[in-house]
Amino acid sequence: MVRRRVQFKKRSLVLPKDLQFLQISRCHDSRSLCDVPSLKHTSELKRITLIECKGIEHVLSFSSSCTLPLLQTLKKLMLVYLNNLQVLFRKERAISAWVPSDTFSCLKIIHLKGCSKIKKLLPPGLLLHLRNLEEI
Repeated sequence: MVRRRVQFKKRSLVLPKDLQFLQISRCHDSRSLCDVPSLKHTSELKRITLIECKGIEHVLSFSSSCTLPLLQTLKKLMLVYLNNLQVLFRKERAISAWVPSDTFSCLKIIHLKGCSKIKKLLPPGLLLHLRNLEEI
């Protein structure tokens, strides 16, 4: 496993297409992973860890403007000390209407620590997609 440290401020971040592990720490400018456009090009992402990102209000948004292939391969989602996190997945319309059936089909673990403002863990329409979820 190759580890790379990527720093990004106001520049556009380009991630490798074969990226498997992503950890974002103390990045306060983004409200969700949808704000990282190059994630759309990753197709092998297995684990995402977000640590102390004050701007994060939701991890993903189910909308036509946020389509991320990582949703089909992701196995582990770790969210640590996200002080402004309110919901994991924000939806703009009915999830079942346009989310592919294999969305989150590999997700096994959702780990939350120090996310005190979270209001809603998962929207009901998403539960059908989490058939391999083992641990929250």
